[in-house]
Amino acid sequence: MTTSAVPEGGASAASPKTLTETEVTGGHINHNYQIAPTGEGIATVDPRLERLKVVRPGGQERVFAGVRCLEYKWSPDGQRIAYLEIPREAGDLPEGADTPPAGVDLTLEGAPSPARTLRVLDLADGRNAILVESKGALRGIEWSPHGQRVYYIEEVPKPGESPWHYLMSVDTGSGATTELFRAFDNERITFFNPPVSVFEGGGGTTEAPYRLIYGTNRGLYYTTYDGKAHGEMRKGGMLLDRPTDTIENVEWSPSMDRAVIYFRYPPVIGASIHERGLFLVSFVGAAVKVEQFYELQEGEHLHTIWWSPRGGRFSAANRGEILLFTPEGTPITRRPFEGIKGYTWKRDESEILVAHGTRVARWLLGGREGEPDEVEVARLDPERYAFVADPNYLGDRYIYTSYEDLFQRREKGD
Repeated sequence: MTTSAVPEGGASAASPKTLTETEVTGGHINHNYQIAPTGEGIATVDPRLERLKVVRPGGQERVFAGVRCLEYKWSPDGQRIAYLEIPREAGDLPEGADTPPAGVDLTLEGAPSPARTLRVLDLADGRNAILVESKGALRGIEWSPHGQRVYYIEEVPKPGESPWHYLMSVDTGSGATTELFRAFDNERITFFNPPVSVFEGGGGTTEAPYRLIYGTNRGLYYTTYDGKAHGEMRKGGMLLDRPTDTIENVEWSPSMDRAVIYFRYPPVIGASIHERGLFLVSFVGAAVKVEQFYELQEGEHLHTIWWSPRGGRFSAANRGEILLFTPEGTPITRRPFEGIKGYTWKRDESEILVAHGTRVARWLLGGREGEPDEVEVARLDPERYAFVADPNYLGDRYIYTSYEDLFQRREKGD
């Protein structure tokens, strides 16, 4: 798996520059990348070598040693990275080593042990502070829109009963933790979502009040308003009286007053297949409305569900099309691309970068009728590469990840 960058202008402008490369084996991907919300950097992690690398748009690189994680998130201002630290186990890379010992395979095959430590890495001074240490297990970290807190789920074992689940927040300045919701008596928290799209789309931090949506195996809920001063964020009410295990995704609008929920499967056994699809949650004052606006067709699955950076449109993709909707859920258009593996909106909403098959292309929006609406960025050899994915923008570069079959390459002697 190789992450590459192409200068603006596409495949003819220059050869792609490899940013990072790793071999993927076992049941887990030991490497991924994330673009900073400010667009001023890309982070990659390699837990086998316990390091995190940040690359700036100009090509400057900085490596932070001692970062052992699979789950991490940029802060809204792009200055810090929160991550869940993977526990050290027998046979791991010795502390301080740069490469694995001879004959030692550190591919993290199988499920890694649960994370018990939440850290925040300051990219300016390199300080790697511990914010939370748990006797249970931590999962699901997300930043608040103002960047002052990190939310997470903590599972705490209880003798003679199922673990209790806690939805928590921690203040990144003081380290103070706050319990938002507790699930026990066989209830479990399946997910939660603050409105991260407000800064992931380049909107920066905001001190405006916001809500969280979270789900359990008994229902879908929302919290009361909260802002930078924190106050008392508590359960606000129930959105849907059904299990949320089959929810694939929840995406808040940048305006933080709407959210789209994707049910890939019917929410309960025996439920109508028509309950699969996209649902729009609208908050208007004290009123809350939930309605379905897109029904899945037989055998259809959606992925890469996004609001456009300014909230003017909502989009989703299946294997062969990108679907655009108005903020109210009204269909706009369906654009075919064969073998879609991912796409990303440009921040001015003028185009969408699409990875499909072994190609990366720009879908130009708002052009004149009759003019081409697709510009090729990269085309890889299908005999060597299985597919490309993870398209994104980094300054004036286009980023994508190519997946190569190493076994096939070895058989050919390449």
